[in-house]
Amino acid sequence: LLDPDEVGTPGEVSSISASGDVLAGVKGDDGFRWTAADGLTLLPRLAGSEPSDRVFPNAMSGDGAFIFGGVGDSFLSLNPTAFVYSEADGMRALGDVATAAGVDLGGEVLTSVLGVSADGTVIIGTSHDADFVNHTYVLRLPATAL
Repeated sequence: LLDPDEVGTPGEVSSISASGDVLAGVKGDDGFRWTAADGLTLLPRLAGSEPSDRVFPNAMSGDGAFIFGGVGDSFLSLNPTAFVYSEADGMRALGDVATAAGVDLGGEVLTSVLGVSADGTVIIGTSHDADFVNHTYVLRLPATAL
């Protein structure tokens, strides 16, 4: 069991590092990161998120250093937001990371991450435009962006 003290809250693993040493997933409405050394650690929400916004860690870099996903629910929240999490930098909005790295998002709002390359620099996910029309994106970040 990932969390032997808690058996009443449903959860599942949704991403795993290449070595299998780092896992991420959902436990109730919370996202988590798990390692044998640290056990299960809940991921924080993005600044400005509601405490009830669900955290979905859907993807991970091969080394397990970066976890990607979305905070919020497109059915219950007006602005679900794609995120990247690392122990060093905490929880960050992926759109902010991309913009800071000089990537022009063309007005798209990144809402979730569905998959990433092993180094975490090529990301696929969902977004919407100013009219809330949903799209699928491929984002290529410079290696220094993360």
